[in-house]
Amino acid sequence: MYKIVIKIKGNKCTVSVSSENKTLKKWQGKFAKLIIDEIINKYYSYDGSSFLLCRDHINLFLHNIAMLYRSAIVYYKIESNLEKLKFNCNRYNIAEVVLLHIRMNNEPIENGQLLSYFMDDFPNHNFLKFYDVIEKLKSHNLIKRIKVGAEYIFYDKNPKPKKYYHDTKSNRLIECHDQLISENINANKTTDINTIYYM
Repeated sequence: MYKIVIKIKGNKCTVSVSSENKTLKKWQGKFAKLIIDEIINKYYSYDGSSFLLCRDHINLFLHNIAMLYRSAIVYYKIESNLEKLKFNCNRYNIAEVVLLHIRMNNEPIENGQLLSYFMDDFPNHNFLKFYDVIEKLKSHNLIKRIKVGAEYIFYDKNPKPKKYYHDTKSNRLIECHDQLISENINANKTTDINTIYYM
């Protein structure tokens, strides 16, 4: 069994994981507070200072903390990027959501999918604000727009020049390397791949 210990003294927070009286992991400060608020208080019952988890549950607990850390880093970077752009409050919120969806995606995100996220989060806003924010993010080199043929537009979090191929079956734009291209050609898998895009 694994013991999760929570200590809160004023503004100071600590969360630790131990097994057989040996501390395995420890988090302090603001991130510990985030773990308590976003994971422990939402998903676990405890006596105010500690609780026990079995091996399967500790793996999930640590996975959730890793994902929380990743999203906290993404949010921090987004905030520092957007400070320079001087958006008004309304457009700042839109830019924050748009950048979050683009950056949390492992691959470039298609315009229609990104637009649907925008509509879910901002149902009372029109598309002009969305595209205005996109243009500003693009002009400040925070995202890259990739046009694929006449039909599709994708957005990538990395504005550096790269090669992509468009998988027409799944409508995914995938970053590729010379080795990946040759593997697909050699395996005769080119039927679902359009032109290689140099962007």
